[in-house]
Amino acid sequence: SKAALEAKVAEAEASLKAASDTTAARKATLAEHTKAVVEAKSVLEEKEKDQVDCDAAHEKAKEEKVALESALAEDFRLLREGEVELDEAKVRYAKLAALTSTLGLEDSLMT
Repeated sequence: SKAALEAKVAEAEASLKAASDTTAARKATLAEHTKAVVEAKSVLEEKEKDQVDCDAAHEKAKEEKVALESALAEDFRLLREGEVELDEAKVRYAKLAALTSTLGLEDSLMT
């Protein structure tokens, strides 16, 4: 009957509206999540760049540490113990002065 068909049409239209509303809500959620992912990727790229920069600074610091340890073990020790002649002492002192200038020590500690 016509009334039964009209009821089915109304029911189908209601189902379609509900499905459309659900789809719209899910699209909005997807858009929000997509935006969050894009922002997170941007932050990740920035942090990865920072990591590379910090890794480079860390490697430089490790190299400086090795150079300082070597200078203390050799040059400083020889100067402290007076085991070098004047010309060699000047060379070793210059090497130590160059290394310590990177440490930012006060001038009073350098003499």
